[in-house]
Amino acid sequence: MAALPISSQSRATGSPIGCLVAFFALFALAGAAALYAMLRSLTGPFDTGHLSALVPLIFLIVGVGGMIWALRLGRQASRMAGTMALGPSAVSPFGIPLPAPGVGDPASIELRPAATPLGKFIGITLVALFWDGIVSVAAVHAFKGWRTGSGDGCLTLFLIPFVLVGAGLLFGVVQQLLILFNPRVRLTLAPGVLMTGGMAYLQWRLTGRGAGVRRLRIVLEGREEARYRRGTNTATDRQVFAAITVADTAQPFEIPAGSARIDVPAATLPSFTAIHNKIVWSLKVSCEIPRWPDSADEYEVTIRPGPGLGGLA
Repeated sequence: MAALPISSQSRATGSPIGCLVAFFALFALAGAAALYAMLRSLTGPFDTGHLSALVPLIFLIVGVGGMIWALRLGRQASRMAGTMALGPSAVSPFGIPLPAPGVGDPASIELRPAATPLGKFIGITLVALFWDGIVSVAAVHAFKGWRTGSGDGCLTLFLIPFVLVGAGLLFGVVQQLLILFNPRVRLTLAPGVLMTGGMAYLQWRLTGRGAGVRRLRIVLEGREEARYRRGTNTATDRQVFAAITVADTAQPFEIPAGSARIDVPAATLPSFTAIHNKIVWSLKVSCEIPRWPDSADEYEVTIRPGPGLGGLA
């Protein structure tokens, strides 16, 4: 199928982004209204009772942060749409002749990670603020009880696992903050759409602190995702059925920039999307850095059936 014009792709991705922005805007407005009403009702000097104002403040922060995240997601989708509209070329970025892409398929694309380090940092920070903000109100109440000699042992024991989860979230926030300073991996895939039984070439380039990476590993992973109802909730099961090593190097001269050939097995499942089931292929990239949090990013790719539908045999 021929690629949509950029304007059409923008319209296609704009609707869900607009819904996300509207949802988080309502979230922020509700938090702001509740915070304003609570602050007006507070009187007297500051005490631990005033900490209850943190709850609507957390809702306000989550709403504003969610709007920023949704707008960034929309810009990222627009950039990817522009990248997918690249014109065909008979030669890869490495000067190697390529098999002809399918009709409408880009000859090469620069892949984008499914989630940027900044997006991950904002996400885990919002979750930590929401969780720790609520838990802190109950924890302060319990602490105040013990300080005044009327401590509640049952409440304290009940809060321990929630406090531990909150501490883990804070650790995750710090770890993700450090990952923001890790090198970024830029991937170029040629051709831009893989075929079962075919081959492609992948080029990587590290920006930033690339010299600090001790090991670079790239794996082409295929997994099946199945959504189903469990009571009133919707759950998703994921199972990896293929893991093909594309590159695994610890050589200092190969890590900052290099290329590798991808051979897609003929007898494998192509990408597939249905209402409750999906076959997802992605390139998993990991960078090991001594005495520093490692990077782990995912770049989704598309695999189509090759000539003769060998991938469906």
